[in-house]
Amino acid sequence: MSKLLKAEIYKLLHSRYFPALCLAQLLFSTMMLRDSLPKTSNLFYATLWYLPFSYLIVVVFMVLYFANDYEERTLFLYITAGNKRSSVLAAKAVCFVLADLVIMLFPVVVQLTIGGWILKETVDPAVIRPYMGILLMGQAATGMMGVCLAQLYKKVGNLITAGMITFIAMVIALNSKAASVLSAVIPAGHAYRIAAEQITETPGYYMGISAGWIVVMGIIALIAFCRADLK
Repeated sequence: MSKLLKAEIYKLLHSRYFPALCLAQLLFSTMMLRDSLPKTSNLFYATLWYLPFSYLIVVVFMVLYFANDYEERTLFLYITAGNKRSSVLAAKAVCFVLADLVIMLFPVVVQLTIGGWILKETVDPAVIRPYMGILLMGQAATGMMGVCLAQLYKKVGNLITAGMITFIAMVIALNSKAASVLSAVIPAGHAYRIAAEQITETPGYYMGISAGWIVVMGIIALIAFCRADLK
């Protein structure tokens, strides 16, 4: 699996879309920062306010990362080379989730660094530290949703449709009257709860929910991938 993971990371780092998506997310989140600053008590919370609505970037990344492999039969070549399907999926899932974390959280680091210098606002690390596990696990779970969708809807058109429906459903849920409840059980909503200072349970509670999503999405993805016709 280590060789597969190295191959996936090499392919990702030499792609054009990965840095482009990082830049797109940075630009989008920076534009949204002007709107979120008055709604939050500090810069850190402001950087997270619109993070759940950046899932659209994950949808684009999901299509570019997975759909081409199915269409070009790259996955079939991995299997014929003697690799187990579970190892192939695991390597791609790990690479995708790590890249998703970079795309989504890199702007937060940039904004806290540069934004703090421009706005002359410093955020105490003690404020950020308790939420790091929630953020990382929440984004990892969101990434695993992308992995799962990619195995269920392999063609570009189907994958775009499924991703957009998921994105719209999430936006509606997080803007509904039940948002205070749904944002606790939807991993992408955990960042919003942090920004709104609505974390009423222990970090382990939210991390456990995200871990549950990761396990369920991983099992579904593995079953779908093992049954897929890769030829």
